[in-house]
Amino acid sequence: MIRHYFIIETMDGQVFNTRDYGIKIIDISVPSVEFLEETETVPGRPGAVDLGAHATRDPISIEFDFLARDLTDYPLLRNVIFRLFSHREPFYWTESRELGKRYKVRSRGFTPRQILTKGRTTIQLACNDVYAESRLRSTDDWVIDSDKLQFGMGLSGQYNPVWRYTSPFFTVYNPGDITVNPNYHDLLITIRAASSGLIIRNKTTGDEVKYNGTTTASDIFRLEPGCRVTKNSLSVLGQVTAGAYITLAPGPNEIELVNTTGAVDVTVDTRFYYF
Repeated sequence: MIRHYFIIETMDGQVFNTRDYGIKIIDISVPSVEFLEETETVPGRPGAVDLGAHATRDPISIEFDFLARDLTDYPLLRNVIFRLFSHREPFYWTESRELGKRYKVRSRGFTPRQILTKGRTTIQLACNDVYAESRLRSTDDWVIDSDKLQFGMGLSGQYNPVWRYTSPFFTVYNPGDITVNPNYHDLLITIRAASSGLIIRNKTTGDEVKYNGTTTASDIFRLEPGCRVTKNSLSVLGQVTAGAYITLAPGPNEIELVNTTGAVDVTVDTRFYYF
C-alpha cells in the first residue's frame, strides 16, 4: 500500500517531509475555490447590481496520526510535530499525490489527542493566496521525470515549454487555470533589445506597455512583480504610458514587441496557478 505524505517548505528554504516523522495520514480535504459575489442595491431597482466576485478558499484540513516509541517519547514527538507546523511566516504545503503543485498556507492551532503512544489530530491550513502554484518556475527544467511535474498541470504536446524567445513575435503558453497577473503573482519579463519607444503587447489579452525612452542591446529592461518597470535595475515607471504590466491568460498568449531593431532576447520567468 502506498503511504501518502506531504512536504513543508519554509520561506527560508527548509524542506520537511512527513515520512521522516512517522506521520500516518488519515484524510486530506482540499476545498474548492469559492467566488463570493459583490453587489450593490439601488433604490427602486429590483434585485442587486452585480459588481463582480472575489476568490476565496476554506482551510485545507488534514487528519493524521503519529506514533511515539513509548509514553516518555510521546511529548517529545508531539513537540516536534508542533515545530513542524508552527511558523510565524507562511509556508508552502505539497501533498504526495500532487507533487507538481504547492499551496501557500498558515497553520492554525491544533490539539493532538493522545491514545497511549499514539497521537491523533486534525490541522487546518489557511490558504489566503487561494490558488495552488507550480513548484517549478517556467525557467526551470520541465523534464518529464521531474518529481515536480504531474498530470493535470495543463501541459500539452501542442506547446513546448519554452520561455526564452529571440523573435519580436512569439507565443507564451500559460498551462495554469487562471490568468497570471504581476499585481499579485510572481511574473518577471526580461527584454534585451535595442529600441526607441518600445511597446510590449499581449494581443490575446489586450494588455500593452509603452516605454517612451530608448534601450540598447546591452540594456536589461524588465516588467517586474508588483508592476515595477526597470531599466538596468532603475525604475523607469515615469516614462511608461498605457499600462505598466502584461498579464498571461490561460492557454497561448500572442506577444509582440514593437519598435525594436536588431537582435531580441526575451525571457518570461513565472509560476503558474491552479484551482
